[in-house]
Amino acid sequence: AFRFAWSTPAEYFAASASNRFDKPLPTRSGSFLPYADNWPVSENAWVGSFVHRRELKRAVIASSTAALDAGSLAALVPNANDVERIETSRAARASYLGLHHDAITGTCPKSVADDFTAWARKGEALARDATARSAARALQCDVGAEHSWTEEHGWTGSDGGAARLREPGDAVAVHNPTGWFLPYAEVRLLVGRRVKVVDARTGRAVPTQERRTDGVRFLNGL
Repeated sequence: AFRFAWSTPAEYFAASASNRFDKPLPTRSGSFLPYADNWPVSENAWVGSFVHRRELKRAVIASSTAALDAGSLAALVPNANDVERIETSRAARASYLGLHHDAITGTCPKSVADDFTAWARKGEALARDATARSAARALQCDVGAEHSWTEEHGWTGSDGGAARLREPGDAVAVHNPTGWFLPYAEVRLLVGRRVKVVDARTGRAVPTQERRTDGVRFLNGL
């Protein structure tokens, strides 16, 4: 059992120094804790119980979000082939690797952090490709009923399973064939990339709502 008699840091260090018997204190070097070898690089700054690897965390967040979007959209769009399912799975594996606790906290050697970052960027690229394929397939689905747009009434006509991009580069509204509580679900798409929003049936441009909105909204009539 250990009994700690000091009550302040000053008393602790004084007691420690008096019991050293002139032996050197143990030291630790390398890229693990406390990253003293290359301080004050921001990527290796020790903050409380976590290492603040901001670039790694940004890559992990971006890749895991992209993989979630890709998987959600792929699940909502029917008739995916085996190749698309395999590619979506590959994107998920690469992206979610960064959810390991070492990547989330950053408590790993620099070489490991670099590996996590590389996998995250690869996963994000794969996820965006999978999302683009699913979105293209969604926009080619059979509408099954006539739709028209007017400023007064918005979209008119019954819905037959159409899927339309909601805002350029931001989202796609997809019909949910499972008939859960909401008939449509919103999935973020191609963040930061502008795309042309068209009607899959006519090829004409589709009017969109405001660029940014809080909550879940869709084109009028959807």
